[in-house]
Amino acid sequence: MTRTMTALALAALAGTATAQAPGDLLFISSFQDATADEINLLSASSGSVTNLVTFDPGTEDVERWGALTLGLNGEFFASNSPLPAQDPSTAEIVRIDGLLSGAPTLTNFSVSNPAQVVNGMAVDPFTGSLLVSNNPPSNPPVGTASEGLLAYDLANPSSNNLLVAADAAGPTPRFQAFGGGLTPGSNQGEFFFGTLNGGVETDPNAVNGQASTIGRLTLNDAGDPTNNTADLIFDGSTAFTGLDEVLSQLRGIDQLPNGNLVVAELNTQTIYEIALDGNGDFAGITELYSQAGTDLAPQGVIYNEFTGQLNFIERNRTTGLDEILAINLDGSGLEVLGSGLLRTGSLIAIPAPASAALLGLGGLAAARRRR
Repeated sequence: MTRTMTALALAALAGTATAQAPGDLLFISSFQDATADEINLLSASSGSVTNLVTFDPGTEDVERWGALTLGLNGEFFASNSPLPAQDPSTAEIVRIDGLLSGAPTLTNFSVSNPAQVVNGMAVDPFTGSLLVSNNPPSNPPVGTASEGLLAYDLANPSSNNLLVAADAAGPTPRFQAFGGGLTPGSNQGEFFFGTLNGGVETDPNAVNGQASTIGRLTLNDAGDPTNNTADLIFDGSTAFTGLDEVLSQLRGIDQLPNGNLVVAELNTQTIYEIALDGNGDFAGITELYSQAGTDLAPQGVIYNEFTGQLNFIERNRTTGLDEILAINLDGSGLEVLGSGLLRTGSLIAIPAPASAALLGLGGLAAARRRR
C-alpha cells in the first residue's frame, strides 16, 4: 500500500458541520513533533480553532502537508511533499470535498511525478488547470527537471505540463527556486508567482541569499495552458527596489484591490506593498509592517476581501510557534487572531455560510480565490 493511500485511510474527519463567518480563515498545520498534520478553521472573531481534517501521523520526512487552495466547485486541494524529496517523487495532491460540511471526503488527485515539493497552488478556471509551484531542493540533487510552475488538467491530472521552468544557469535576473508564493491576479488567466532566487544581487547576511524575483504568468489560450507568457516584473536587489537591504526570502504574495501586490519577506521581517503602474510594471515599494530586529518573521500574507484587511502568519523563531494576525491595508490596526500554532501555512479566507453554499456553482473561485 502506498503512503498516499495510508494517509487517506487513516484520515480522521470531523463529524459535524462547522459554523463559519465571513473572513474566517482556513490553514494547514504541519507539525514538526510528528503528532499529526491538520487543516483547521480559525474564527476571526473569537480566535477559536476548529479541526476539520487530521492526516495520519508521520515524521517530518514523511508528512509535510503545506499548500491548500479552493477549486471551482467548492472542493479544496491539499498537497503533501515529504522530505527529503525523492526521484521518482513521493509527493501527492489530494482533493477534499465537503471540507466545511462536517463530512469531508478525501480522494487522490495526483500522486508522484512531476511535483516533488509543492509550496503553492491555485486553480485557473480559464484553462481548467490546477497550477502548482514546485520547488524541489537541489542538495542533494534529486532530479529537478520539473522545478517551476506546473499545470495539472483538473479533469485529467495525469495530463500535466511544465509552464515556467527554473533557470539555474542563465544570466540574472531570471526565475530560480520557486518557493515565494503563487496567487491569482484580477485578470483572466493571470497569476503572480515568487521565486527565492534569481535577482542580480546576493544578500551578504544569508546563505544562498540571492535576491528574490516576482513574475507574472499570463495564460493566453483556454485550450492550451502551455500557450502562456511569463514576465519578470520585480527583482529584490537593492539597485531595483531602492531599499537598503536585499529582499532574498520572499514568503508570500497576493494582489490588492488597487492592483498592487503585497508580499512578506523573511530577510527584512517585513510586509511590503509593491506598486504597479498602468502597464503592470514596477512603480515603487512601501513598507507596511515590520518586525526587523526581533525574533518574529511575518509570512504567508493574503488579502481578505471579506474583512478588507491583510491576514498573515508570524513565526517566533525562538519558540517555533506561530500567530495569525490581521492589519489594515495601510499597516495600522494590528490584531492577533490566533496564537500558539504549530507550523502554519496556506491561509485562505472563506465567505459566510450562505455564500459558501454557492461554491458549488464555482462563482467565487471563477474570478479569483477571494474576489
